[in-house]
Amino acid sequence: ARDVAKAVDKLDDLADGARAVDKANDARRGAGRLVTKYGDDGARIADEYGEYAGDILQTFDQIAHVKGSDQLMKDLLSGSRTTRQGALSELGYAASLQKRGFELEKVGDVINGKKAGDIVVKNGPVIDVKDYNWNAASYQSERGLQRTADRMVRQAQKHQERYPGREIEFAFTENPPQAIADALKNAGVKVTKVTWPAQ
Repeated sequence: ARDVAKAVDKLDDLADGARAVDKANDARRGAGRLVTKYGDDGARIADEYGEYAGDILQTFDQIAHVKGSDQLMKDLLSGSRTTRQGALSELGYAASLQKRGFELEKVGDVINGKKAGDIVVKNGPVIDVKDYNWNAASYQSERGLQRTADRMVRQAQKHQERYPGREIEFAFTENPPQAIADALKNAGVKVTKVTWPAQ
């Protein structure tokens, strides 16, 4: 009986392994279809993001119909590391909002040749996604925080001019220092934390 139990356990383990391989192969096939669907950009995403390309393209595919998604694709392929990181956060949050039922009007908005709101929710806020490493040395001094707060407030004021009557929201991937949050709130900006839906 003990030998039978061990054999059944081994078969279960093999079946689990086979299911995992099937799932991985399905993901690769899906990623391959998306690479083809997005042509040269898809191929560049595959080359530059390696094992993460499939997830990035699947997420992009969810919001590809939204106006401005072409700009987001350009940002994902930018030569600037900070632009790429920002685009990944914007992409993820836009897909997350859409998954939760929000209708997106635009992503990666550009007004008069200048980058504007990251995500514009239909009949809702204009959201800027902020992906900062608050542990970096430049944010450890009061002076560094003040410069950052001043820069963000100026950006928020530009958004208020560009999108009159719309709520401006800064969504942070990590909670900002209190000085940053207070400066933005005093400028009339809603400060939130990026949230992801349960999988």
